[in-house]
Amino acid sequence: METQETLIERVLDNIKERREKVLKGGINSIPSPFKRFSNDFIGIEQGKYYVITSSSKGAKTQFMSYTFLFEPLLYAFKNKDKLRLKVFYYPLEETPEGVTRRFISYLLFKLDGLRYSSVKLLSSKEGEVLPEEVLQKLKENKYQELLKFFNESIIFSTARNPTGIYKEITSYAKDNGELIYKTIETVDEFGNKGTIKKFDHYIPKDPDLYTLIIVDHVSLLNSEKGKSTKDNIDMFSSDYMVEVRNRYNFTPVIIQQQSMDSESTDAIKLKRRPSQNTLGDSKYTGRDCNMLIGLFSPAKVNMSEFFGYNIARLKDNMRFMEIILNRDGIQGGGTALFFDGEVCNFEELPPASEAAELEKIYKYAENLRRQMHPLVLKAQTFFTFIINKFKTHE
Repeated sequence: METQETLIERVLDNIKERREKVLKGGINSIPSPFKRFSNDFIGIEQGKYYVITSSSKGAKTQFMSYTFLFEPLLYAFKNKDKLRLKVFYYPLEETPEGVTRRFISYLLFKLDGLRYSSVKLLSSKEGEVLPEEVLQKLKENKYQELLKFFNESIIFSTARNPTGIYKEITSYAKDNGELIYKTIETVDEFGNKGTIKKFDHYIPKDPDLYTLIIVDHVSLLNSEKGKSTKDNIDMFSSDYMVEVRNRYNFTPVIIQQQSMDSESTDAIKLKRRPSQNTLGDSKYTGRDCNMLIGLFSPAKVNMSEFFGYNIARLKDNMRFMEIILNRDGIQGGGTALFFDGEVCNFEELPPASEAAELEKIYKYAENLRRQMHPLVLKAQTFFTFIINKFKTHE
């Protein structure tokens, strides 16, 4: 299809439409699960490119799962009148089954406060068999409906090379929208005039459909013929992900490790946090993305205190989320998160000045490590209050 609508008219119309959508009760982003940090990270927007980075074993995959998959899925499930969600997931480091078990673990904790990691769900530890009651609970309607929605919303793809992923995404885009072209007048070297059609913009069939492209992690992409790991990532990011963001308004979410140098003895001594300069294998992703999110574990670099938080007591249950780069807003801000790896949950910690509330969380973290209830530990005590207090949305 061809259009003569001007760029200015289209931009102004879009601004007006987005304003009116909110006034009518709609949304222009999937809200951040971190309410106090929402000025820095407002949530997931269409047409934005996100990169999540940390050192190895920094909880990148779990953070991505919680922030860009599980919480958005729950929000989309509860707000079907406001948005639809489609996720292309490229699990280069794990299996679809592993991702699904992590979602089940998250749901059991989120809905009923039950603590069952993937290890416990699989009855992997000798003497710890998954109770029949858990299987019965998973048959309840609230779980079955959410698991069905999970299955319908996510496409686990087997494509592993940049061009294969690009072709899959562009084919989907063409099936779910219309490419609009404009006519350009040309003059060849002999002065002959002509016209060509050039891509102008894309009109989706469903403007409230959020299409996420999750790659975990980018260095594990199969290399195209003759390309180094760096060249492979550069092509994937600069040529392919930038295009699907700009052309189709899709949302790439890429996990990328920090370089090995950032984990050297000297780096640990200097307590270095993740940065754009220390992205592993390629810096181009930092150049291309809209937002670069860093995760930092103070315990991993042997810190006993961090911005007023007692790491000696929190240990690995603390992560610092930092907006390293934000091309569309505030950057450099950070927030302290309570990280519960067993059930893939992250919650904002209270400000360091709230000593009484933090003391409750310190004790909660210490109790988790003691494993006082090895099969079922119900989170119905003081920490439930903290979770509800800072919860972003119902």
